Amino acid sequence: KQLMHSVGEEAFKKGLNAYLEKFKWGNASTSDLFASLKPIVEPAIKVDEWEREWVNTIGVNLLKAEFTIKDGKIESFWVEQFQFNTLLRTHTINIALIREGSYEEIQRVKINPEAKTDIPSLVGKEAICAAVANSGDYGYCTIALNLASKQYFSKRKEEVQKIIPDPLTVKLVIHCLKDDFSGQNTHS
Repeated sequence: KQLMHSVGEEAFKKGLNAYLEKFKWGNASTSDLFASLKPIVEPAIKVDEWEREWVNTIGVNLLKAEFTIKDGKIESFWVEQFQFNTLLRTHTINIALIREGSYEEIQRVKINPEAKTDIPSLVGKEAICAAVANSGDYGYCTIALNLASKQYFSKRKEEVQKIIPDPLTVKLVIHCLKDDFSGQNTHS
């Protein structure tokens, strides 16, 4: 799911079809799959790096959307990434922005393999009440809510399903409220 989201559904299907056609009457390996995908998806991602990060490394990362608001606008927006006995990875995720009475999902945001990735495209947009990293659950990661988002959803526990239209994102938020992940006590 992460690979398809990273390169786009059309390119992924084209690469997968090439792989299935080439090996339809024989045995194939994971390396054969990546070799078939490489010429089709290489402009979008570097297949060798993706394989190293996602196939050859165990564990998950924790992602947390952070933001500041000033004068009714988003002043800054970034995603923090924490590691649990693994490396920091490149992620392609969606980010949910929640305002009173509205829900917006920013599609296919690339998170760098660093502790902090700024998202400048959100700066200057109308202020938000909460943000959820990995909305739609396209990334292979754990998420945490920042303090403002946690407070917003904590006061509206019974309304989360009305606020967020995607059931997977609802489950992510409820899980965060239940387990109270903060990202503050994680191992680097």
